[in-house]
Amino acid sequence: MSQYIKDELNCLQFELLPNEEDYVLYSTTPDHKEMGGALKRAYTKALKEKVSSLSRDQVREYLQNGSLTLEGVEIKGGWITVAKSFTDKVKAQPELGVDSNLDAAVMLDLKIDEELRQMGLAREIVNKVQKLRKAAGLNIEDQVEVFYELHST
Repeated sequence: MSQYIKDELNCLQFELLPNEEDYVLYSTTPDHKEMGGALKRAYTKALKEKVSSLSRDQVREYLQNGSLTLEGVEIKGGWITVAKSFTDKVKAQPELGVDSNLDAAVMLDLKIDEELRQMGLAREIVNKVQKLRKAAGLNIEDQVEVFYELHST
């Protein structure tokens, strides 16, 4: 799967990090209408606060099981909206591109060094040559000579 992702994203390296908690936070918001209608008096201010500040393990339990018990009250699936986002520390790093949803969190290193710049230039040259071959009506087996001159800016 990693090779597929590398090919589709056009990236050189792909790494799965096991320590999501260093980068990602979960936040929870109760659906007041659903919970209030179902729980009536059991839907107290204290329960609302607990639902809004679930731990990472509690959120995972809720997502995995479709329910969660808090203070003897069963919180059913659909009663809580869960969001997953990168920490402010990670989002503040300009060399990183980050995005997440409940299924995945993706962090891209956007730094471009000289080697990457040269690789990009090589890809552009190959792309232009292929377009010229196509425009000239050449077949893949036709031999061509390519000359180029690089001007420094």
